[in-house]
Amino acid sequence: MSETGIIAAKTDPALVAGLRHWLCQDVLPFWANAGRDARTGLFLERFLADRSGDVSAPLRVRVQFRQIYSLAHAAALGWFPDGAEIALRAWEATRQHFWNARDGGGFHHILAADGSVVDPRRDSYDHAFAILALSWLARAAGEGRLLAELDELLAFIDTRLTDPDGILLEGDPHTLPRRQNPQMHWFEAMLAMHDAVAHPDALRRAGRYRSFFETALFDRKTGTLGEFFTQDFKPA
Repeated sequence: MSETGIIAAKTDPALVAGLRHWLCQDVLPFWANAGRDARTGLFLERFLADRSGDVSAPLRVRVQFRQIYSLAHAAALGWFPDGAEIALRAWEATRQHFWNARDGGGFHHILAADGSVVDPRRDSYDHAFAILALSWLARAAGEGRLLAELDELLAFIDTRLTDPDGILLEGDPHTLPRRQNPQMHWFEAMLAMHDAVAHPDALRRAGRYRSFFETALFDRKTGTLGEFFTQDFKPA
């Protein structure tokens, strides 16, 4: 298909209406109901051949944040009004099960199906999605306490997951190689904080990461974006 054809397909009203109907009538209701474990309130990680949830699978916190974001944003758009309440309950369940209250906060990386911690890392990639999810949840749910939780989470990330130069570490504990992905999603999260709740510090933070992209991550000679880097952000 030509570039013109691709653009036309993306803007075809019938196609857009069909996709929206599929999302609102099939996808979002599925995740809001069958996609959650009634015992914990958390979203399931995978499904069996009969479409039932695999409640034995480990749970990644990143999956929780992605689903919370999707339902909250859909609610904010008016596409799925129940999404705000469902996303709020899922956020509270995620705080209950994944939050590390013993060591300064932050979310554990992976839990076993029984709720025990499998991987205690507090991963920066995960926390970028936490900011994305919480920003849109605060807008969709309209609860002021969520803005306080957003600032609490930012403070944890600034203290435990950020280098003195203001750039994200890989997590707590910090590991190598350093990845482009957390930096990119952090930039995305800052834009979400601005768009969703007009956070007063969002654009300043976003500007820092745009500059970092231009000076460290993007290779202008080859026109490519690196994936893995050394400690001082040389290509690995």
